[in-house]
Amino acid sequence: MSDTERWSVFPAEGVPAEADALQHLIRYGCRLAETRTLPSDRAEWEARRPALMAAYRQALGLDPWPEKTPLNPRVTGAAERDYYRVENVVFESRPGFLVTANFFRPLAGKGPFPAAIVVPGHAMAEGKNMSKYLAMQLGLVRQGFAVLSYDPIGQGERKRPGFDHPLGFGSFLVGWTNEGYIAWDTIRAIDYLCSRPEVDASRIGLTGNSGGGENTFYTTPLDERIRAASACCFVCSYEAWLREGGNHCVCNHMPGLSRQMEQFEIIGLSAPRPFLACNASEDPIFPIRGTRETVAKAKAIYGLHGTADRLHSVETPGGHGLSQPLREATYGWFAQWLQGRGNGAPIP
Repeated sequence: MSDTERWSVFPAEGVPAEADALQHLIRYGCRLAETRTLPSDRAEWEARRPALMAAYRQALGLDPWPEKTPLNPRVTGAAERDYYRVENVVFESRPGFLVTANFFRPLAGKGPFPAAIVVPGHAMAEGKNMSKYLAMQLGLVRQGFAVLSYDPIGQGERKRPGFDHPLGFGSFLVGWTNEGYIAWDTIRAIDYLCSRPEVDASRIGLTGNSGGGENTFYTTPLDERIRAASACCFVCSYEAWLREGGNHCVCNHMPGLSRQMEQFEIIGLSAPRPFLACNASEDPIFPIRGTRETVAKAKAIYGLHGTADRLHSVETPGGHGLSQPLREATYGWFAQWLQGRGNGAPIP
């Protein structure tokens, strides 16, 4: 018998499931998520909401709020195409913390225009200029929106040393998170849009896919200037995501979040503002079972406000990614709620 065998607690064939630390944590997280219940009425929801929001901001690392320091925006280039003008923009979401963005405005029509922020997912090399994200941006311009899209940390023009995902692990040490940084960049992007004379600040939408859907999901409750949202390929439930989705990257991790809330409650924090969940039925990262359960429960909270029609879900075949049907669903949703046009049905 070898020394390893002599002093091993477990048999040679492997570690029993009950001793697997990761599985233990997953089971614990799932049990916590399953304890979250729907409020029985509007009064119970309103009583629950302040503590939820406080815990939510703390988990993101946004309590207290960062100071809104000068954006110091500058335009570094511009071009005109057939139906739009595009400007290359840089602004500071925090002092010296540069955000690279493109601002589009339609050439047809007279402003101020309703606006949409399009946040990329994980397109590390191309960022905001990845083809499917650019298709979403230009599709919204064709629908009559001014559009701003920026590079999240570690992507596109911001793919620089010290700006990648390991930032998230270091940020935990001081009570911050990757997602908190990203959400704050989006809040400051809204500040920038509101400074543009071409933009109607009362009609701003937020959308994105995957990491951008995550950004949309987590930022919308924080800023009421977001008048409509469309989160693509992200909405699920913590229970289904932990159990079946594989936990994914550090951007998805906020200390203690699932101990205190489930995803349906986070969507509920945005009520009664319009929220669209766009998901793919075969997405291996965010299982559709969790999406369906979350949307049904969140719709019940919207119903307490008498606005169940402002929460909708779209489910398309296929896997994870910003497919054409999801883009078209977003165009229709924003046309209805930000332009007063149509009934929210997809627009080709």
